[in-house]
Amino acid sequence: MRTLGEKNACYDLNRKGVFPFAGLDEEILVLNRMMLVASAKLNVASDSRGIGIVATYEVALPRYADGSRLVIAFTAIDEKGKRKSVGEILCEDGKPNATRSTISAKLTGMKEGPILKIEPKSSVMRLSGMFATMQESFITKAINRFSSRPDVIYAERFEMVVDYWPDRNNMKMLQTSLVIARPEK
Repeated sequence: MRTLGEKNACYDLNRKGVFPFAGLDEEILVLNRMMLVASAKLNVASDSRGIGIVATYEVALPRYADGSRLVIAFTAIDEKGKRKSVGEILCEDGKPNATRSTISAKLTGMKEGPILKIEPKSSVMRLSGMFATMQESFITKAINRFSSRPDVIYAERFEMVVDYWPDRNNMKMLQTSLVIARPEK
């Protein structure tokens, strides 16, 4: 876990501190580090009987063009804390559709997305989607016993990990990494 000082955009990893800029290049890199940051939101809702759970996600990128890359990984967490990967989305180089998008067929509910909306003039991108599954309970176990889906993934919570590189061609070291888990424990 990084300390508060290490989260500072001006923090120098090599010298372990915050120091005056060595030159214009360093100042521009720090400015880009503050400006080219992804933002993400994961919302999770379940019904009052604890049968189903729905996750909606949204990611906004300040730059989505040649050289950019977005990787999103989704994990389901069951009532015992066991984690299972349930999906991944890869978007790169300003393409209008995801390069790769998989949401597990072992989830029992609806799926939508990813939906990419790209502003052509500014290269700003917003990605959204949703997926759902059952929560483990007596009722859902009984339903699955009679269905032909014995390997269903149940979830009490979901986690989303976002990694974003705004420009791998010119700023290889510039990256945003986010981890969001909902509902929080």
